[in-house]
Amino acid sequence: MKKILYFLSIATMLFGSVNMAIANTAENKKEQKKAVSEIYLSVFDTSTEPFTDLKTTELSRHKSNLRLCWIAEGLFTEAVSTIETLKAPAKQMVTSKGSQVSTSQNGKVNVIRTTLATSDQGRRLVRCWHFDETDPLGKYKLQIQIMGRVYQDLLFRLVK
Repeated sequence: MKKILYFLSIATMLFGSVNMAIANTAENKKEQKKAVSEIYLSVFDTSTEPFTDLKTTELSRHKSNLRLCWIAEGLFTEAVSTIETLKAPAKQMVTSKGSQVSTSQNGKVNVIRTTLATSDQGRRLVRCWHFDETDPLGKYKLQIQIMGRVYQDLLFRLVK
């Protein structure tokens, strides 16, 4: 009888350990999933507080209250290093206060390096761009790299 109780207690401890390991693995996967960020690109109307998401990637350069914004959600530190590569349909001049901007020889590719502050306790990173009459009309491609992770290209269109 003592042997049976001994084996039962060992079996119970083993099953408990396995259950804990499974629970910890599931918890780790859940945490990893949270740490992997998602990115979203859209045009926002900045004349309202909070900004209104127009749920489009077609931006009119004539409307000064519109901004093209990307939003990354995940788990970030307070300040995050980003690299944005903007590919324009024609030569373009990009300026960004507090950023390092380098431009290709043909002027169509701009690489913008900056450190951005996060919001919502490190869960959100937001960057907005304004386009004006000097920016060429057409299709653009924006590649974003956050803390070394390169995201899928984001496409948008600049119209009159």
